[in-house]
Amino acid sequence: MPVETLELVVFDRVVRHASFARAAEELALTPSGVSKIVSRMEARLGARLLQRSTRRLTLSEAGVLFHARAVRILAELEQAEVEVSSAAARPRGTLTISAPVAFGRLYLAPLLAR
Repeated sequence: MPVETLELVVFDRVVRHASFARAAEELALTPSGVSKIVSRMEARLGARLLQRSTRRLTLSEAGVLFHARAVRILAELEQAEVEVSSAAARPRGTLTISAPVAFGRLYLAPLLAR
């Protein structure tokens, strides 16, 4: 089963903050929920991504590789959203206006010239 976007985001935030609690706070999740998401992802991948101790949280070798790829994927997804939303926001197509001739000459013609 492929990794989900939420898992990538959660993993990225855990790595950026080096903390399950801070990542959970940023994402409006519980620390245990964040920990479960990362653990579930590690189990599915069959690799330990994070080395956990009582005082530190560091990336494993596999975690370094996975995080580098996850950052690129998340950046690509963000860029795709920007492209699609900006394309959807631009008006396109034919515009038909029904108005009296006098209104068109007085108000619309000067605007259309621009």
